[in-house]
Amino acid sequence: MLKRLVFLSLLTCLCASEATTLGIGNTTCMQYVSDSRKKRNFVDTKTGAKYYTWSQGFITAMNHALNEDVGKTKSPDRILDWLIDYCEVNRLDNYSTANQAYYDMMLTK
Repeated sequence: MLKRLVFLSLLTCLCASEATTLGIGNTTCMQYVSDSRKKRNFVDTKTGAKYYTWSQGFITAMNHALNEDVGKTKSPDRILDWLIDYCEVNRLDNYSTANQAYYDMMLTK
């Protein structure tokens, strides 16, 4: 477990400093919170589906890199709700950073 946490920390540093984030992952948390408040059942909207699809790809890529199964038992609404809560507190972060925080939190559970 310690080996995975060290690897994850290194990966996070590399992602933050050198990797290019594509798509909706570049959206600010402030924009994500604003988008999520426009409609009920956010995950069922076109915009909500874009955010959730991006999150699924991020979590899947991290799971493959670390040979983990984070998110397997979580519903789309629960994941997006966690991300909304994170983004309400960290409005200047981007959506990619919020997803990394979610992954890190789930990995340590």
